[in-house]
Amino acid sequence: MATSAPRVVLQLNDQEQGLSVTVHDAPYGAGQTAHVVLQRLEDVLRMASQPTFHQDVGRGLFRALFPGPLEEVYRAALAEATVQGVPLELELRFDRAAVRMARYPWELLHDGTRFPLQTGAVTLRRALLCPEPPPAGALRPPCDMLYVAAHPADQPVLVPQYQALAEALTMPLQFGQLDLAYLLPPTWDAFMDWLLAGGPHLLHFEGHAALTRTGRLIFVGERDASDPVDAELIAAALRGGAVRLVALGGAARYAAPDDLPAGAAPWLVLAGVPDVIALQGVLPPDEALTFWQTFYLALLDGQPIAGALEQGRRALRRTVHWHVPAHFARASEPRLGPRGPLSVRLDTAAPRTGAMGYPLRAALWLAQTDSPPPSIEALRRLIGLRSGGWGDDEAAPTPVPCQARARGLLSAGAVEVRLTAEGCTVHTPPVRATLSPGSDPLPVWFALTPHQVGAVMLRFTVWQAGQPLVEATHPLEVVRGERVGAEVTLLSHHWPGARPEPVTIRSRPVAPPAEPVAPPEPAEPETPPVTSAGPGDISPVTETESFDAALDEVLAWLKTASPPAPSPETELPPSAPPSAVAPPLPAAERLPPAPRRMAGLRPRDALILLLVLLLTWAAIAALALFLTG
Repeated sequence: MATSAPRVVLQLNDQEQGLSVTVHDAPYGAGQTAHVVLQRLEDVLRMASQPTFHQDVGRGLFRALFPGPLEEVYRAALAEATVQGVPLELELRFDRAAVRMARYPWELLHDGTRFPLQTGAVTLRRALLCPEPPPAGALRPPCDMLYVAAHPADQPVLVPQYQALAEALTMPLQFGQLDLAYLLPPTWDAFMDWLLAGGPHLLHFEGHAALTRTGRLIFVGERDASDPVDAELIAAALRGGAVRLVALGGAARYAAPDDLPAGAAPWLVLAGVPDVIALQGVLPPDEALTFWQTFYLALLDGQPIAGALEQGRRALRRTVHWHVPAHFARASEPRLGPRGPLSVRLDTAAPRTGAMGYPLRAALWLAQTDSPPPSIEALRRLIGLRSGGWGDDEAAPTPVPCQARARGLLSAGAVEVRLTAEGCTVHTPPVRATLSPGSDPLPVWFALTPHQVGAVMLRFTVWQAGQPLVEATHPLEVVRGERVGAEVTLLSHHWPGARPEPVTIRSRPVAPPAEPVAPPEPAEPETPPVTSAGPGDISPVTETESFDAALDEVLAWLKTASPPAPSPETELPPSAPPSAVAPPLPAAERLPPAPRRMAGLRPRDALILLLVLLLTWAAIAALALFLTG
């Protein structure tokens, strides 16, 4: 019976006075804790760029991980691994607050006699505590790979390596182990359009990075300029697909530490990517090609990601850059924190109008009730709005509050989000995600193609424990033609027990009523009611939820709001979505339903048209009386 290789798992926590190291798992000494002070990251990275200082940096990092009695934990585990003839698996765990420490070059560890990673005595990976568990099973061929080579004109020149790597991978390509695709043009919009056909198993990004609050990868934008995209949005775009590994390579010959791809790696993992292989330094083009060729050949031969990385590192062992490749992954034991009901809000966004026969994207955010609404960048990236909707510095539209159908509160744990829309083909399968207390807003997106003109109601359903727990509806107007407006409808859905604080539509405060009242039934229904399909659905959907009824609710609410004199600060801008569902008024304050608008016309335009028809009829009648008299 095969025995597992010895492993040492260290939990690293950032403290005010330095670093806390706890032995989470080890053959000997589990549970021990030590406190040390790390050298400034900038100083360490500066030293690591000079080969003559590697040994000093490695010794300092080793003393930080294994101070005092913790060194005995390492020595005992290494001795056991040596007896078994296998490398010691070293795993460093970081939570979100300690991401800064994940950027230290831990591969340079020097135990006083050697670099254990260079000799192959130790393997190392950085594990980020992520609420979603890692995928089960190893990555097996055949695999689909998308190669993104982003070389903006305003960035330092990179050496393109796609052609050389494709030639080096000729055998797995010919035998069907690998399907290699090249993204052209290397823009964000082209990347999202490519994902409509299904995400790849492997994503290889060759380009530059920028370190902000989270890391950013730089795509090519308009006029061949840089277009930096937040790592969390990239991970959100990949969520729900088949991606198992993201490889980040490419850097200019003289790259600053903040320009290296490894800066985005931990944020990709925290946002849901299972594994990331990133370069935390500059690899010369020939050495980079050697590493990636060896790594991918081992991976396609059935090696696990850690084993393939070790093969690639072995190919660099006789160079001074053997420590540059780094492995970031999800923690094998994710921590969800306390379970129980969460105070969650659903934000949905989609283009206000869509063209019939053309695919579009809609997005949903599961957020804490006190979380800010989605940013303008998130709306642009996930929904696909082209430039011209808002300026870069312009704030996103304020979400319109509305009511969701719910059987109860969502709890910490796994959820599944589904989208259905009558008369539309939904291209994205149900998206699985994990909710955790205090987590950042969790975005998911769907691609769909409408096939009929008119009002369409998008229905987002959140399933948990096999039950459809929450349903949120979102209106969409489908028109003919290719070009549609860049406006977006942003709704904030809540329900009893998960209701946010009083919110604002632009600058007008709105306090939701304590007891919601159902919208009035229309006098003459225009369409038959649509019921939810399948057993266990929340409840039938009546025609009062139609696009026109939603418009009526907003108009009725605006009539009773008693707004002040119009001014740029207080009046409702034309860009505010009139199709959103406003909170219903108490029965005593409710006005009769507003007249239904004519198809394809706004209410004001319909009123003007009716007035013109009346005047025309009156003129004809007067002329007839004059002629007969």
